[in-house]
Parts: sequence; structure tokens; C-alpha cells
Amino acid sequence: DGEFEVVDARVVGEKHVKLKLSPVFMESNTTKEVDAIFFNCVNDNSELPNGMIRAAYKVDINEFRNNLSLQLPIKVI
Repeated sequence: DGEFEVVDARVVGEKHVKLKLSPVFMESNTTKEVDAIFFNCVNDNSELPNGMIRAAYKVDINEFRNNLSLQLPIKVI
């Protein structure tokens, strides 16, 4: 698990949230961000994650349109 600042969050595929996160342990002059996906978390009462969050995740590789990138599938926020 880890602590992150949510830089961006949007609904994709009706039930999933795509996130851009900034780890809180990074130095403030560093602009490293990581992509994350939280599957099956959206319902009628859902709010998109924002601000600071603590999340349980695993490290994975996302392959989209023949491009590989690091992605964190979120298990719990």
C-alpha cells in the first residue's frame, strides 16, 4: 500500500476509474506521476477519489495499442 495525491480521476468503461497519482514520498520538485486503475468501483452513489488517498495496489504493466506502461491496479482505497 501507499499514500498518493490524486492528480486526475475519470470514469472509464462505465464502472472503472482511471487515476493519475503522485506518490507522497516523492520530493516536491519531482513531477513523477503514475497511472492507476480501480476496477468495478463506480455506482450511482460513487464519488471520484480526490485529494490524498491511501491505496492497496499491485504493480502491473498496461498494454494498450501496442504501448507498454506501468500501471497500478488499485485493490482498496
